[in-house]
Amino acid sequence: RSDVYTSIAEERQEDLEPWIQWPTTHTGLSFEQHGLGRVGEGYKLTQPRIWDITSKAGMKSLIFGSMNVAASPSANCVIMPDPWTTNPGPSLPELKNYSKFVGHYVQEHTNAAKKMDLKTAVNFLKFMVTHGLSAATVVSIAKQLWSEKFARTAWKRVAILDAMQLDVFRHYYKKLQPEFATFFLNSTAHLQHMHWRNMDPAVFQVKPSDEEQDTYANAILFGYQGMDRIIGKFMDFVGDDVTVVFATALSQQPCTLYENIGGKRFCRPVELADAVRFADITAPFTTAPVMAEEFYVHFTSEKDATDAEKRLNQLRVGTRPAFSVLNKGKSLFLGCRIFEKIEANATLDMLNETGTVVKQSPFFKFFYQVEDKKSGMHHPEGMFWMTRRDGKAKFHSDKLPLTAVAPTLLNVLGIQKPVTMTGQAISA
Repeated sequence: RSDVYTSIAEERQEDLEPWIQWPTTHTGLSFEQHGLGRVGEGYKLTQPRIWDITSKAGMKSLIFGSMNVAASPSANCVIMPDPWTTNPGPSLPELKNYSKFVGHYVQEHTNAAKKMDLKTAVNFLKFMVTHGLSAATVVSIAKQLWSEKFARTAWKRVAILDAMQLDVFRHYYKKLQPEFATFFLNSTAHLQHMHWRNMDPAVFQVKPSDEEQDTYANAILFGYQGMDRIIGKFMDFVGDDVTVVFATALSQQPCTLYENIGGKRFCRPVELADAVRFADITAPFTTAPVMAEEFYVHFTSEKDATDAEKRLNQLRVGTRPAFSVLNKGKSLFLGCRIFEKIEANATLDMLNETGTVVKQSPFFKFFYQVEDKKSGMHHPEGMFWMTRRDGKAKFHSDKLPLTAVAPTLLNVLGIQKPVTMTGQAISA
């Protein structure tokens, strides 16, 4: 019952990232036009997104989990940002406890040293009980925790987080009755990144073990089946008079670029601030985790950031730089550059200007290595389905540019696109 398209990102492989393609989807602007190259930079964009335009037109909007968003200038719009975005936070104060819990879990689920504090957990539970937690989700949580006593099923917790996200979205959707709403999940993309090797071992040099296959062979299928059930629930509670759009912005493909080093692993600091201070940085700063091996370091001045950049670039693991460092003015965007398996006796070294080691510490005092190997990477094609009022499916052979999505949705809502949107609406 939908118009069915293959979407196309129209960007270089190195620029295929969800924090780039979702702003394109939301604004109708290419990466070159919107310039949001990193997660958490959404607040920098001055051009309007779809919901800014609908809000200005007097329509209520509910934006739940969408990536790289900015604060809305309108009271007509409720925003709950993605788990990696801290600026802005949720537009409703009541969502802060929920956002804090979800953000911590998503950002730190691989870090055994970063346990959830009791106060955050209790506040989250109180919020869920009063904001849509369903009996079905409670049963799913109980089954999941019970299964973990007997098998390696902790990776399936992503489905529990999805279920809770849907419960809260449904609560606000029924309460606010918005004319435009978005709902974003990243769990299947995560499973694709980590377990493509298990889905299709034949294309990889490094084969998964029998034990890994027993656990992960159907992980991606599990993700797709979970998404399918969620779509079914949406179709049930929004009704037939609502246009439902399913969009992925990107898809994935096997990542075989790191097979010569045994597959791509990643390392993260146990405590972000401790890894930064090892470089003898004394200026005040704060840190914020992003995805995988990446994180931000925020300073109070550009000079402090530039001085820290020089010191962080002097950190080595063997002959390799420990970090990639991108200067963003008063902030640095860091990522650990070690992608192969690290020996237990590896060291983190601080060099001086002449290349002499002046400071040394065990690598694993400051970092931990995630054992799972990344085996999926982004592909420019994605899926785009939009339900038709006539109830008939229509498959389109021409690919849909992501810049066409925003003007198309505005067209469905009866709103003329602004001059900032260079993409053209499609006609069904």
